[in-house]
Amino acid sequence: MPIKHLDNYLVDRKHLQTQPLHFLTDSRLGIDASYYLTQLTETPPSREPLLAATGGLPLALTSRIESDLRTLEKLRIKPVFVFPGLLPNRRWKQQQHQQHELNEAMRDRREAWSKYEAGQEDAATKLFEARSGLQQWDLWRMVLRIFRHRNVEFIVAPYVAWAQLIYLQRHQKAYIHAIYGPTDTLLYPGVDKVITSLDLTSNNNPTFNYVVKRSILNDLGLTEDQFLDVGILLGSDHSQTFPPSMHQEALKQTVDMVKYYKNGHTAVSAFADQPQVKGIQYPDHFARTRCMIKYSLILSSDGVVVPLPIASPSPATHSHSNHHPHHPTAADIPSDLHEIFTHRLPDEIYFYLSRGLLGPQALVWLTSGQIIENPPLDNGEINEYRRFIKEVITEGQTGPRATGLALVSSVAHNFWSKRPVTAHFWFEQSTPQKTILHNSQQTVQLTERVSSWTVPYAIVEEELRMQNSSTIDFALCLGATASEKLAARTRPKNGQTITLDKKDEVVANVIWRFLELRGFLLNSHSHSSLARAMFVAIRTARVNDKFQDSLYLFLELVRAGVMHGHLWSGRAFSGGPSFGTDDEKSCMLLVMRVLSIVPLSFKSEVNTGFGVLAKVYLDALTHINNRQRVRDPNAEGVKEAKAMALEICEETFPGVKNPKQEVERGFRFWDVALTAMRQLHSEGAVLRELIDQFEAAEAWLAPMRP
Repeated sequence: MPIKHLDNYLVDRKHLQTQPLHFLTDSRLGIDASYYLTQLTETPPSREPLLAATGGLPLALTSRIESDLRTLEKLRIKPVFVFPGLLPNRRWKQQQHQQHELNEAMRDRREAWSKYEAGQEDAATKLFEARSGLQQWDLWRMVLRIFRHRNVEFIVAPYVAWAQLIYLQRHQKAYIHAIYGPTDTLLYPGVDKVITSLDLTSNNNPTFNYVVKRSILNDLGLTEDQFLDVGILLGSDHSQTFPPSMHQEALKQTVDMVKYYKNGHTAVSAFADQPQVKGIQYPDHFARTRCMIKYSLILSSDGVVVPLPIASPSPATHSHSNHHPHHPTAADIPSDLHEIFTHRLPDEIYFYLSRGLLGPQALVWLTSGQIIENPPLDNGEINEYRRFIKEVITEGQTGPRATGLALVSSVAHNFWSKRPVTAHFWFEQSTPQKTILHNSQQTVQLTERVSSWTVPYAIVEEELRMQNSSTIDFALCLGATASEKLAARTRPKNGQTITLDKKDEVVANVIWRFLELRGFLLNSHSHSSLARAMFVAIRTARVNDKFQDSLYLFLELVRAGVMHGHLWSGRAFSGGPSFGTDDEKSCMLLVMRVLSIVPLSFKSEVNTGFGVLAKVYLDALTHINNRQRVRDPNAEGVKEAKAMALEICEETFPGVKNPKQEVERGFRFWDVALTAMRQLHSEGAVLRELIDQFEAAEAWLAPMRP
């Protein structure tokens, strides 16, 4: 991210140079993906201030990205996006500092909701705006889907993105010709020019701004090494600000200080005994950050993770006196780089990460040794949600967190399977952290067992033909194991070794392995009650409704005991049911919870607002029907009332694609979910009280449906 205080200096001293974007025509532009997405999510028109309240993904982001890509395509500029990968070790950001930031965010959200409930919408919006809570990893799937659809090149760096961009630019094949990224890219020796902003929204004359480091060095009177030290001391995303530099004139004082002491190390040493400096061990932090920048790790074209100075030759020496003359050799590389980045993972894992086949989250948990569970949009103050996160998601030996860690560590060195990983919950800040049992016998046996799934392409191809399908998904994989005879085909034969080398083979076997990991398929490859419920329900759904993922999540929530019509912790939240008796409100609450799982199709993206859409329809219908719920769908005036309620949905949700049809699609998901529940009930797999709630909600809902 940008170096603190440097942006204002660049503007004041007129170091930003502007050129028409067509100057980059017929070139390959390397783009720091995290920096680019930050610009989109934090600046209009794609900035959404209420994201901390609504959750989900920014609705305007997809259309903005596609618009930017079209602009680049028209000018024959080939973008190459580089995402950041694993996080280098950050000793300076201690647990106490993280807790302080978390507590501030929770305080602001709590105050924002209070102001919203009191009708102070502007004040609430300002508080929400500062606490979006958006993790860029949450955007990756959506962004990579766009890139794959438009054949846009991308790579995920093993660690920091700017280092990978520098490697691509310096490679003898010149994979990219220019870099668009934050100003801390300039800290690496030899990097002279960086594009800091792109104006792609101006249809007539798109432009870009760039800076030249030589001009900055000459203006400040610094050597390249001194500029590196100044950048570290000022602070950035990877470096805490040097305490003596924390004031309005930070840049000038820091430059003067480094000049006076000749270098950053001597300057830091001079203040080492100050309590603020000593308390955060800044001398050690400064040395570590300097090594992180100078010896940053990249993924080479040979598929090996190596320090950038070893992989990339030094650029031609500039004529000006400020250029750093020394190019590090293998002998200069610190032997303890693992203390600065992480312990080494197999290059194969870094390669899967680079292609987007493996997300970075589980790797970050493993390498950092901690899983930080942050609060949801309402701060997670109810006991049921806390129990769900703690017992089901994080600490359970067969839960998603432990299983994910076990899968990664099972293909790495034994060091990783023994690596302790602790869980940190927002609601237990003073409680000793509990170790995640990803290496427990139960978890390890589960991950080892699913490796037997090696169904060959011939069977996958036959299932596609028999099921008249062109897609490998939950429905196909459940259909291929729906009977004992079919399941037997997928079990490995004695002594048979099959290597999966076709895409369809890999996709199908990954889904089968996933279904067994989550208990939907048994060790015999046959169906459990969950799989039977899912398969029966899927067969009743329309293909174009795309309910498979939502149905899976619904069944997971049913199994976890959190999908019901009761209030959580006895608390009725605003925005919930507002008409009828307590029993009727319970029915509506259950319907809203079920439908909220389904992604609602907006004109620019999808989001989980189906529960709200259903509530608007049902509330409008009840209001039109003399504030009485509809009991007889054939009664006089009911048909007209339903049409009026749908019209209200059209007016209330202008950003939704076909709100009338979406209301009907939402209720079709209710049918699918109810079918699954009835199947589970037929096998005694759910409590009688729960199926009674669903049947009561069905009786309440049926006459009110369009």
